[in-house]
Amino acid sequence: MQTQVIIETDCSRVMSALKSLDTDKSEMGVVIAEAKGLTYLLGYWRVSQVKRDGNKVANALASLAGQWKCSEVRWEDAPACAVDLLRNDCNFVLPS
Repeated sequence: MQTQVIIETDCSRVMSALKSLDTDKSEMGVVIAEAKGLTYLLGYWRVSQVKRDGNKVANALASLAGQWKCSEVRWEDAPACAVDLLRNDCNFVLPS
């Protein structure tokens, strides 16, 4: 069975860059190139644009990151600010 992944973003620029076959030469080009490289590990993937309120987990994590002074953080479990939001997101299961 193939893994199905939907990458959701509220940023049309990121969505366009991920879909594009061209090399992204913007300031986010390195991140886009790495993301594109990782997609080769997936069986099936697509990018979907969502409204900002549909991306509550990302917004909560971005707010949390803005409060810290370090450049990298790793967690064993999801941070408390995102747990309930993740549970709501994970209640929806894609049909196989």
